[in-house]
Amino acid sequence: MDPQSTVKQRIIELVQRLPDDVDFDRAIEGIHLLRRIETGLRESEANDGTEHEEFMQELLAEDEEVPRHLDAAG
Repeated sequence: MDPQSTVKQRIIELVQRLPDDVDFDRAIEGIHLLRRIETGLRESEANDGTEHEEFMQELLAEDEEVPRHLDAAG
């Protein structure tokens, strides 16, 4: 996708690549993922993102908060 294209153009390109039998949930997930990727790229370019180590620490802290009865592996 061309980063200079409009949001509408990028969404159209995404939708055109989806299979003909796609459902609404999958299409919306694709658009949401596109938004998250573009947000992450902008943050990275502006050095405004979360460092990998900081992210991993946050992820591990969240994992420790999950009650054991909800942990599928536990």
